[in-house]
Amino acid sequence: MMRPLLCPVVRPTPGQDRSLPIKLRIENQRLAAREACLASAKRLGLALAELPQAKSGAPLPIDGWHWSISHTTGFSCGVVYPGPVGIDVEPVKQRRQDTIQTACDRAEFDLVGGFSWSNFTRIWTAKEAVLKQAGCGLSELSGCRIVAAPTQRAMIVHHREAHLFVFQRYKFGHWASISASSTGAAEVRWDWSEQEPSAEARVGGFSL
Repeated sequence: MMRPLLCPVVRPTPGQDRSLPIKLRIENQRLAAREACLASAKRLGLALAELPQAKSGAPLPIDGWHWSISHTTGFSCGVVYPGPVGIDVEPVKQRRQDTIQTACDRAEFDLVGGFSWSNFTRIWTAKEAVLKQAGCGLSELSGCRIVAAPTQRAMIVHHREAHLFVFQRYKFGHWASISASSTGAAEVRWDWSEQEPSAEARVGGFSL
């Protein structure tokens, strides 16, 4: 039996010059993420005509295929999968203390070698990918916990009475994470651009 295939596509986000209006920069991020998602579909041999969304903005399946996007000023990404899927990408940078306390605790940091901004970002992206897969967003952040970090490219997250396998990748000062149904049995083929984002773009915060 063939293993499910995940083909996340990650690209530098264009049009992030700070001289541009913030609304235009956000729209450029959104468009870049959707283009990355369509590129992910193409790698699976799919030609999706659209990426439908609910009124809330949540991704809707198309012809049985689920999709997810994430975007920051540095990178935008997308993935298509034959089941619920969530992806997140974030830059490593300092965060507010209340954000750290809300997102994770000392026991979770101990699983990855202690506190650092990189480890915080790694934990955050893993949880956000799981919550996106579940379709609930950050409303269930408190019920999402890291229970293991078997490798530098994987985490096990407990959410809704299930243990979920999360694929991870670190590149150019950013962490990206993917959670999908049957992720542990899936094969992941990252398509992460070798082009590094500009220094100005790298100062962006959490994905919008």
